[in-house]
Amino acid sequence: MRVGGVGMPTLLGLVGAVGFVGCAAAISREEFVEAYVALRLAALEESGGSDSSPISPEARERTLAEQGVTEEELFRFAEIKGGDVVYMKELWSDVETRMGELRLPPDEPH
Repeated sequence: MRVGGVGMPTLLGLVGAVGFVGCAAAISREEFVEAYVALRLAALEESGGSDSSPISPEARERTLAEQGVTEEELFRFAEIKGGDVVYMKELWSDVETRMGELRLPPDEPH
């Protein structure tokens, strides 16, 4: 899936190539996860549920503004944390879990 004009495989390749750059991220893990999930949801909403359509620049900018995060902060986070394969695997698992929770219908009261 492409989000923010960058597909997850591309982003993972970028972070793998850049490696671990520093010790402190400009944004927290939770901010990254929330922003990435929001971008994926915006892309799905904009495309009518298709995982193959990239998010428009306008929707990306609006979504990031709503999250209070910049695209540069997302890339900086990926630069800093990308070299830690275990960390990034857990982070993407968190993103997928959050997306799965959002796709499930709420439990009905008994």
